[in-house]
Amino acid sequence: QKPQIWSTRIAWQLVLNLMGDAEDYLVLEGEGLNSEDFEKENNDALMIVKMWAEMDLFLFYGEYKRAATVALDRGDKDHFFSGHMAMLENFHRCLALYGMARQTKQRKYTKPANLIRKRIHEWAEAGNPNVKHYDHALQAEQAALDGKYDVS
Repeated sequence: QKPQIWSTRIAWQLVLNLMGDAEDYLVLEGEGLNSEDFEKENNDALMIVKMWAEMDLFLFYGEYKRAATVALDRGDKDHFFSGHMAMLENFHRCLALYGMARQTKQRKYTKPANLIRKRIHEWAEAGNPNVKHYDHALQAEQAALDGKYDVS
């Protein structure tokens, strides 16, 4: 199948999971996506799309450790997304990392979260209106991590 079809199937399964229409709501597997067939594709771009969907699923259900693990495993592969998806994916990855950073204070979460926060802040400062609310939310996350609750 073409990558576009696989991307749609990933999104379809994500929606089914979010609606509670999956055997295990934390596993992207079911009517929309057959993992066995998907693994045969061996496509890096599709793996990044699937990781994004898994990360969003984990974020939605409050599984911050699993979401942060996906965010870290994903690494710095920003060239797979562009436009709005790049902004959204960076924001969600940063939220996952801040979720664990606030719980553990571990550098493995704080350092990448800070790098992504700064990247999004640069986009906002450069005049991108689509990330202003992301920037405010991430600045508040950083303030909370720093114990500045009156600012956050």
